[in-house]
Amino acid sequence: ERRMGGVLVRDMVLGEGQIVKPGRKVSILYEGAFPSGEVFDKNFNRKSPLSFRQGTGEVIKGLEKGMDGMKAGGERIITIPPDLGYGKRGSGKAIPPNSTLVFHVRLLSVGGA
Repeated sequence: ERRMGGVLVRDMVLGEGQIVKPGRKVSILYEGAFPSGEVFDKNFNRKSPLSFRQGTGEVIKGLEKGMDGMKAGGERIITIPPDLGYGKRGSGKAIPPNSTLVFHVRLLSVGGA
């Protein structure tokens, strides 16, 4: 485990593909849970992964910070403190205010800028 930009990162599988960099489009499968293990969101459907452009604020800051430098094919657990997650607002009924979040991420692909 290591700290990276305020998040805790643990590599489960080191990828060998393209590297995640700001501006690149990434496609991931993920599970989002609380430290207790209770899952609040997940997408492991390879046919419709979550895709977003890294570093543009389309997802929470902690997820972007935790994915920096990750390589396609990799798998990583990212523990995100509230200030890099949904903070004092929380997110609807699923995520209470001031929640620490744990994302298990599989990086399927990294596209061009």
